[in-house]
Amino acid sequence: MLIGIAQEKASRWRSWPRKGQQKASHPHMDWGRQMAYIHHFYFYLWDAEWGGTFWKTNAYAPFPIWLWLNGHEWAKRQLEKAKIGYEALDNGFRSCADPERLQNICDRLGPAAVQSFFWRWLLRLPCPFTRADLRAGYGYELASASSKYRKPALSIGRKPVACGLKESFVTTWISVDRTKLHSFSIVESVAVPQVNSVLKS
Repeated sequence: MLIGIAQEKASRWRSWPRKGQQKASHPHMDWGRQMAYIHHFYFYLWDAEWGGTFWKTNAYAPFPIWLWLNGHEWAKRQLEKAKIGYEALDNGFRSCADPERLQNICDRLGPAAVQSFFWRWLLRLPCPFTRADLRAGYGYELASASSKYRKPALSIGRKPVACGLKESFVTTWISVDRTKLHSFSIVESVAVPQVNSVLKS
């Protein structure tokens, strides 16, 4: 796991003295959301199902989370589990021992795989919600705010192999030149108990 901290602009709750109250000893305050540069935390993860991913969040309500997931990497993990040989590209496949099986794997990729990833890591990474909060119904609902899709832009020989991200995927993107990086920490291992689930499906 690699943990990065970057200051980025985001909407956050702030307070200020009401107009005409600036010099009062006990001023009335107004509240609202304003843009400000705040710390965002990047957790670069290696997931058994998705390979390399990252999870981005900040410490201000409503505690948003952004995920970056790559459907090609998910498909590679499934091929390895099935012991099917393939030759990988940086973001795709050059060849596969069983192209039809690869196509079936890609077609299987959907929101359930994203939900599984999300809850698996929510219970391991720092979270503002306790398990009691989650059981009481507080928590997150995944939504697609920024998605990138690839349909069918990949081929093995003459056979097209679509491996696009489905509509409910929550994805985003980052490059170092977009952020002012303040610090990085490398964590060799994190000892976390395995948790199946805290919510009823």
